Amino acid sequence: MELCQKEGNKIMKISLVNVSKKYSRNKMAVEGLNLTIENNEFIVIIGPSGCGKTTILKMIAGLEEVTEGAIYFNDTNICKILPKDRNIAMVFQNYALYPNMTVYENMEFCLKNMNVMHISNPGTLVPLCYTKRSFC
Repeated sequence: MELCQKEGNKIMKISLVNVSKKYSRNKMAVEGLNLTIENNEFIVIIGPSGCGKTTILKMIAGLEEVTEGAIYFNDTNICKILPKDRNIAMVFQNYALYPNMTVYENMEFCLKNMNVMHISNPGTLVPLCYTKRSFC
């Protein structure tokens, strides 16, 4: 099942419901996270090294499995959907960015290669709602 076909290329809402990620018997990276990101909402995940920021993004992208709980795109549980079928992308920390590109160009790169869209106005790439949230 391809999520992008089912949802018409639009993710209106991302919900994490009681999401936990446990790496080993004693290493809980994320525990019981409940979060809803509404359509066009911009959030920032901040916290000290090792608090689970990257793990949260990897679980949403499908690069890490959820140990407990569920992640939804709209009303669809995406935990069993392959990363390639989730129709989302993420930009890793500084070491994985293309140094010859601007921030905008790094974000736009994936969208151009997927033929998703051509963006002529950088202001339309990420609509901001200026919502501030902190998790750690």
